[in-house]
Amino acid sequence: MTGELTFLRERWLQPAGGSVMQRRIIMPEWNTGETAFIAPLCSSCFDWAAHLARIASDATAQDANMLGVPVAVNAPPGHNRDRHCDYCYAELGDEAIGLDLAPLRSLTSRQRGGVTRHVIRQQRLCRQCYTWWRTVIADSSTVRGTSWRNGEGALGGWRSTVAFNVCGLFLQPRDQGVLEQTVLSMGRTFTASRPADVREWQRREDAIFFVGCGKSGRAKTICQGLAEDVRARVVLVSRPDSVADMAAALNSGAGDFLASPLSPQQVSGAFERVASPPASLGRDAATGLLLLDGPASNSADPVHGLTIRQPGDGDVAATAVILRRFLRGYDLVGMSAEGELTAHVRCQPEAVLNVIQRLQLILGERAEISEVGAESAVLPSSVAA
Repeated sequence: MTGELTFLRERWLQPAGGSVMQRRIIMPEWNTGETAFIAPLCSSCFDWAAHLARIASDATAQDANMLGVPVAVNAPPGHNRDRHCDYCYAELGDEAIGLDLAPLRSLTSRQRGGVTRHVIRQQRLCRQCYTWWRTVIADSSTVRGTSWRNGEGALGGWRSTVAFNVCGLFLQPRDQGVLEQTVLSMGRTFTASRPADVREWQRREDAIFFVGCGKSGRAKTICQGLAEDVRARVVLVSRPDSVADMAAALNSGAGDFLASPLSPQQVSGAFERVASPPASLGRDAATGLLLLDGPASNSADPVHGLTIRQPGDGDVAATAVILRRFLRGYDLVGMSAEGELTAHVRCQPEAVLNVIQRLQLILGERAEISEVGAESAVLPSSVAA
């Protein structure tokens, strides 16, 4: 073994007690807690992990377009870098994951959590970017361009059944590049547009809109400026810190949502849902997600319903974005009529347990994932986060 990739849970602590002046002098800081996950690395895997950590945190990296790598965003001037993810620059809130890439031998050392580690790289990540690391460690096909995940069958392939001309607004440069190349490969056109051009675009019945969500409510504003029958042709692209805008835009009539960074298969899946909207009972008022009807299957394309329960008052919309990011493009994410987060996944019956195991790894050991109408899956301890 050459080294370790270690993930540590961190919490942002505000100073408490003392006078107002003392609280101003004592700066808030990140406090390191328990270890979330450790991955032992051989020599080649250590170099590979260091390479991924570099390109994920550098928007100018030469191969930053590698499939699935988080979209690195440069910090705006004057912003507190400590409060944002080092990869996607999403606002962290009060919880984060610290990443240490530690060789067994190094000239530098650092004390963390009572353990001396020899560290060559330390980064602070949001939940979604940490999840990306966990999936890559479990199955590197996520960055090798493989079109289906091992053990889940061939239904993960990119099957282009419908295409549209696309107008894109407020998209990250890498997301826009993936979207443009996907649309052009389908023989359609892509236009990077401005809000002022939207009214002209909505007259085109062969076009749909991909709109990046933000913290200022921009996606909701775009949706509300469109005719009601056009709003269903809006596909939202959400980041971890823009789920409030996503929920508001969905409740304003947007047809579908994806998670940044985009992939060609996710884009193709959104096209399919816009062309043939899933059967639903309306929308959940809190999240804007569709209230999905029971999964509809056929012998050639079976669909399985999964229920996802998380303890406490977890952010359902944020979890839905993570599911959308790491489920395959043609799977559905929504709410059940009973108010529970649900996913409809396309796979053969023998692959359902593999899908559940991967989602368990993504969402953590405290999440309860079960197939609708089946007993809760008993998972091996090795998949716990």
